[in-house]
Amino acid sequence: MVLDTVSLVSLLIAIGAGLVLALCAAIEASNIMLARRRLRGITAPGLVPLMRTYVRERQRLLRHLRAGVSVSTVTMTSALIVLFDGVEWTRVLLAAAVTVVLISSLRSASRIVTLSRPEGAAARLEAPARALQLLLRPLSFLLSAPTAVPLRALGL
Repeated sequence: MVLDTVSLVSLLIAIGAGLVLALCAAIEASNIMLARRRLRGITAPGLVPLMRTYVRERQRLLRHLRAGVSVSTVTMTSALIVLFDGVEWTRVLLAAAVTVVLISSLRSASRIVTLSRPEGAAARLEAPARALQLLLRPLSFLLSAPTAVPLRALGL
């Protein structure tokens, strides 16, 4: 199969977006694990200001990584649509831009509202979170199993 220029560019963009997505997810997971391992049981003078700074920086990094995941997902989807359907790039770029703005706005708004009153939000979100977890658990397993099962079998 010989790819024309548009198909080749679409494929390369999809691969690049996939790599960025994987990188963002890996960095986020690494950041979370480092925080858990290094900060347990530390007691030292001046720790509270240091922890506040750490939490601010960590939240900033995670926010940037979430933006990277959103942009990567939309970019990959857009490139694959062009690759498989041959749709005009201008339409796809417009749809992608609108999608990134919507995803980012929804994520930011939900985080800001939730973090403004975390205790109340946690109580209100408990039942919906359990329902979503119950509904999404099979899908999550099906999506992760093709990668997770062989890697775990290799001891990773």
